[in-house]
Amino acid sequence: MKITVVFDGTTSNSRCRVGWGFSCFLHEAKLLFDTGEDPDKLKNNLGVLKIFSRGIDKIILSHGHFDHTRGIMALKETSPEVLVLPGLLEPAQSRQLLDHGFKLSLNRETKGEISPGIQRLVNGEDGFIEQALLIKGRRGWSMLFGCAHGGVDHWLQKARSLINGPIDLVMGGFHLYRANPLKIKSTIEQFQKLGVQRVAPCHCTGPEAQGYFQKAFGKNCLQLKVADEVEI
Repeated sequence: MKITVVFDGTTSNSRCRVGWGFSCFLHEAKLLFDTGEDPDKLKNNLGVLKIFSRGIDKIILSHGHFDHTRGIMALKETSPEVLVLPGLLEPAQSRQLLDHGFKLSLNRETKGEISPGIQRLVNGEDGFIEQALLIKGRRGWSMLFGCAHGGVDHWLQKARSLINGPIDLVMGGFHLYRANPLKIKSTIEQFQKLGVQRVAPCHCTGPEAQGYFQKAFGKNCLQLKVADEVEI
């Protein structure tokens, strides 16, 4: 399966625009994961990368923060199905999406696949609802996060209890921006303990934490930018 980063803070294509937030496209599943902060920027990037709105069947929002949801209006003309959980969005956000023709899929059941080889991982501690993706690829399991609030290491432990086989890639926002170096190092140790083979720290991971991951994983730390692709 191919994943393309379509929204983040850096780009490898000068025609693409950057901003605060995250979004990527899972090609075989025709699934957009998160939408970034700005619909105009997202629409531009999708056009540059020839990812056409009518080729996006579903959108999954990891959580309700603006830097993962506001870009969704780039797709209001086609209004794909939006996969969320009860309590993930504020009522005003849900009303806005419904007013623009989006269909909200509010499935309380988190087990099972949302697309072949793709299932949800949900964390609802402290009343904050967030969902991530577990993806079965050719090289093992991959995990895709929007921000991993509550600790990406905690998420990994939860995922490890649900799956068998190698963890190929952990990708997305690791929520380590301005984190204490001791916290960053302990997180990396947990990644290594759980046998994570590759990492792609994006968005809210932060440059300092990205540097630590680069040192620990070397060539297996993928510095993905907007327009970059990864195979899993």
